[in-house]
Amino acid sequence: RMTMTKRYSFSMACLAFAFIAVPLGLTSRRAETSRGLIISLMIAVAYFLTMEMSEQINNHRVASVMLWVPNLICIGLGMWFFLKARFK
Repeated sequence: RMTMTKRYSFSMACLAFAFIAVPLGLTSRRAETSRGLIISLMIAVAYFLTMEMSEQINNHRVASVMLWVPNLICIGLGMWFFLKARFK
């Protein structure tokens, strides 16, 4: 069960990271190119650290929720970046 949850969660990660990458790519200028890269790397590292921590938890329900939380946070952060880019 845990393996299937992890596979679905990793599949959703592509969409979650796209929600972050598109607004960062839209707002980048020559002077800000490294800022977007650094933000993206920090988000990716936090995402995969959370995934690895969820494997250490023995309770299946808590681990399942912990596998989906980074995806939801990335999508929410991406939506915030979209709104920020839209009104800029």
